[in-house]
Amino acid sequence: MCHSRGGGNPCYNFLMLIRKFKKSDLNHIKNISKLLYPKWFDNNALKHIPIDSQVNNCFVAEVANKILGFITFSSQDGEARINWFGISPNEHRKGIGSKLLEKVETFVKKIGINKIIVETVVEQNPSDGSYDKTIKFYYNNGFRIRKKYPQERFKEFTYSKGIIEKVI
Repeated sequence: MCHSRGGGNPCYNFLMLIRKFKKSDLNHIKNISKLLYPKWFDNNALKHIPIDSQVNNCFVAEVANKILGFITFSSQDGEARINWFGISPNEHRKGIGSKLLEKVETFVKKIGINKIIVETVVEQNPSDGSYDKTIKFYYNNGFRIRKKYPQERFKEFTYSKGIIEKVI
């Protein structure tokens, strides 16, 4: 019997293929990005994710010929930086994000990079199930806050962006 952490299809780990992005994946990535709008991605993200997916390194998670998630990353000054990371909302908490992250870690470690960073929201009040879950995901995968920026306000939310990192 197979299990997953968050419920859903417990056999994804056996069926899931994490592979390099192909041009034919672009529409799937655009569709996932639109599903994550406006909770996680804004108009800027919708415009730039398709471009960055082609220019930077990008992996996709595929199950039964369906793209369920993607991660783009680049490198600067010897650190890997996650640029965009999206999982189809119906597929959250099924281990897909962790598998994509593992693939990036393995890839960058092989070429001598020992640190991954992400700039994201690190604190949010009140909690609404968006970035509070995002930061929990990163913490559960070994990331810690490196730098926290001053608080900002958006609608009823107070939040702080920051840089989180993982030493691998």
